[in-house]
Amino acid sequence: MNLTHYTKEPSTIVQILKNGFAYFPCERKVIFNFLPELKEKGLEPQQFGAISFTDLDYISAINFRNEFGRYGIGVSPKWTFEHDIAKVLYIGESGSLFESCKYLFKKGINEFENNTAYPDDGCTKMAYGNKWMTGTQNGIMYAHLLTLFEFMEPEENSWQSEWRIVNDKPDYGFCSSQNINENRKEVHEKIIDPKGWCTILNFVKIPIESITSFYCPIWQYFSFRQMLPKSYRKIPIKVYLA
Repeated sequence: MNLTHYTKEPSTIVQILKNGFAYFPCERKVIFNFLPELKEKGLEPQQFGAISFTDLDYISAINFRNEFGRYGIGVSPKWTFEHDIAKVLYIGESGSLFESCKYLFKKGINEFENNTAYPDDGCTKMAYGNKWMTGTQNGIMYAHLLTLFEFMEPEENSWQSEWRIVNDKPDYGFCSSQNINENRKEVHEKIIDPKGWCTILNFVKIPIESITSFYCPIWQYFSFRQMLPKSYRKIPIKVYLA
């Protein structure tokens, strides 16, 4: 299985080589269909970032590149296996799969709310959006469902054929804003110039031997190759017209 991560700027590829892949805010947009009452609580659960890849080959990935960027980095199957990557589950707004998910999420959150001893406690309120906190509040089923939720997307995005590494750490420090667009801006600034713990907690390193190829438009081949550190220039660069 060959997976590729695409980005809009060639300089971001260079940053990935230096620091690793950065966790980025990832709005799944499905849980409010299962649990409408969570809308009152604000941000989606488990909003701690993810790293996205696609299994589309570079010839077939025209629409994907138009959406997410024209510069890509391919990673080896061994590296993806070691980092617990999983294929995204695309969920529609009706049908048997949707109804089963809705039933399970409702059952899980009811179990959590019925078992918690202090419903008005700050930890309990935090548990609605943090699976680790949910587990400490006797919401084991809901905690496991939040793991499934991290790998969900609306069915309309199924053309992306996405795979995802999610940030397993409940990291509230990386993004201070509750707005998804502000989160993205804040994360982007920290990716450009990461400091301190940010360089460890918010990045997944990729060693040179785990990179299978790079991708760029044919008219950018030479400038893109010159941007790469010399030790990476032996890795194949695959080009395309569109």
